[in-house]
Order: sequence, then structure tokens, then C-alpha cells
Amino acid sequence: MDSITKEGPSLPRLGLHGSEYRNQRYLFKFLNLPVNGWTVKEISNKNTIDAFLDWEEIFGFKVEVNEMDSLLLMEPVVESDFVYQLVDVLENKIPHILIWVEKQTVSDISAPKEYVEGLLETIEFLNEAGALKQNLEVTDQGKILSADRVSGYYYDMVADDGRRSKDSLFMRSTSNTFYIYHYDLWVPNQASYEQYLQTYNRMLSTLAFNTQ
Repeated sequence: MDSITKEGPSLPRLGLHGSEYRNQRYLFKFLNLPVNGWTVKEISNKNTIDAFLDWEEIFGFKVEVNEMDSLLLMEPVVESDFVYQLVDVLENKIPHILIWVEKQTVSDISAPKEYVEGLLETIEFLNEAGALKQNLEVTDQGKILSADRVSGYYYDMVADDGRRSKDSLFMRSTSNTFYIYHYDLWVPNQASYEQYLQTYNRMLSTLAFNTQ
């Protein structure tokens, strides 16, 4: 009798495939990226480094950031042709969703809420000192959970010129490294915020910290 070989279930594909994205290095996935009416691209630090190192647009001075990996950039198709460089995206006021991971080898922060509270305290201090080119107001903040019940924290901000953002953060650690996961929505005005917030929230609701 001929032997019959049964194939096991195929593993999900890593990387970006349609509306799904799986990242093996940082062990997370999305199952509902906004592919209808949006362009979604895998990017690298070369696409974002100028924007991260030149925060004069926001803070009025250069800010040194920790080691980071830029992973995905999403832009609505109706806004413009896809722009890869984040500094140009911001300059042209293109609504977008950015996914990136920050790595810290030394940190006294153990939870996303602590990270956000420290950041917001810094922003409040800079606002009061008049050090910001645009005052930033926090309009909302609170706890958030991934699809597999990992706890994170989000905050919403609006600038004097109407720009709005919603940033959701999660934190995981290995023996000697903290990984801070950033999922950022940025829009130039309130109308865009109302238009794209649901898309962002729907995407975020499928976030899970595994690749299966």
C-alpha cells in the first residue's frame, strides 16, 4: 500500500500581505490593515530618520531619540501619491498612520502609562516655558488592550494650528531590552481626525503580540 503523507497546516506568511502584517522580530501582527482607500508600505529608518532627528517643527529644538525601527507607513489614497519620507509627509500635512518600535537598554519605566505620563509632563513643561513652536494640548488619554489582552496606553493631542494625533503604546521586555511599540495616527485638522479615526481604531483592534 502506498504511504500517505499528510501535510501540516501552513504557517501564516510573515511581513506585509494584503490587509495582514506579521513581524517576527518584534512578535506582533495586524489582521485588518486599511487597504481599501489606503496605501500601506513597509519602510525603514531611512524613511523616517530626518523627521525623528529634526523635531524643530514640533519642539523648536532637536531631540535625540533612542534606537528605533520604523516598520509601516500608511497614507489615504485620496490625499496624494504615496510619500515615503516622513519629513515630507509632515511638511505636506498628509494624514498617515506610522508604526515603529523604540528600543531601550536602560529604563526605569515599566509600563506604557509611565512612559506616556513622563512624555506629557515634558510637553507641559515646554508649553509653560514657551519652548514649543506650537502649544500641544492633551485632549484624552487612557488604557487600551490588544486583541490578546496585552495592556497599553493611548493619548490624543491637538496643536494650536489644529493638527491632531492619537498615539497608542505598548511595552514588552526581554532580559536586557525594553521594546516600546508606537502606533501613531497624525492628521492636519479636526475634519481629517473624524474621517480617519475609525480606520485607525479598527486596525488597532486586531493588534496581537504573536504571529500565528
